[in-house]
Amino acid sequence: MYCLIICLILTRYWEFHHSACEKLYPCHKKEEARYGGPNTNYTNYLTTWMFDIYCLSFFPSVMQSQLSDLPQTMLKMEYAAVPLAQTADDLVKRLLTLELASHSEKLKLKTEQLIAKVWRDEADRSSTEVKVAILTSKIRNYQEHLHKHNKDKANKRWMLMHLRVTHYDAFEHVCQQLGITYTFPPEYYRHATRRWLAKKALCIKVFKEVQKQKLEQRKKIKQTPPPKLAEPAKTAATGTQ
Repeated sequence: MYCLIICLILTRYWEFHHSACEKLYPCHKKEEARYGGPNTNYTNYLTTWMFDIYCLSFFPSVMQSQLSDLPQTMLKMEYAAVPLAQTADDLVKRLLTLELASHSEKLKLKTEQLIAKVWRDEADRSSTEVKVAILTSKIRNYQEHLHKHNKDKANKRWMLMHLRVTHYDAFEHVCQQLGITYTFPPEYYRHATRRWLAKKALCIKVFKEVQKQKLEQRKKIKQTPPPKLAEPAKTAATGTQ
């Protein structure tokens, strides 16, 4: 919204600047030839150009995923060699296909497809061709992730937490060299809604009232004197003569 307002302001400024340049500098009309001749409207050109910038900034281009060519009806990699999965019920077969598979399962299957294109034999897992195929799959996956999440703060935070637990000296060195200030996460976090705030205020009010009543009861108990214990009856001891 703010970008669109700035575009409109710059458009009005360009209109004023163009009219002033035509009066002061007749040679300014030579620039019109760059955009199609003297009948070209500079305002429309500038507005279109700024609108393109606005659309590119707020609606980035969608990157095609490397997993888009995998059919949804394809079985998962661990169930592909099971003959019973081919004759299973439709509901069970749906659970075994890529329709309900996670991203990691799809990525594993795509990696195996890339490996199968360049391997030397079925047991090949250490050749240079296979390593290149595995790295290609990982790089494309990272590229898609960074295109969608260009500021991956959550992953960086979890990595710092893991490094802090496993290797504290390296954690301090990384924070010092990169200028990172590590702040501890809150022990408890909850979105403060109106209902939750009203309920919390009522609980605090009831707690204070109960504490006040208990304090008054303690004062009454302290002020009342303790009851006197009845003296035992003195019985005269009679001796037998």
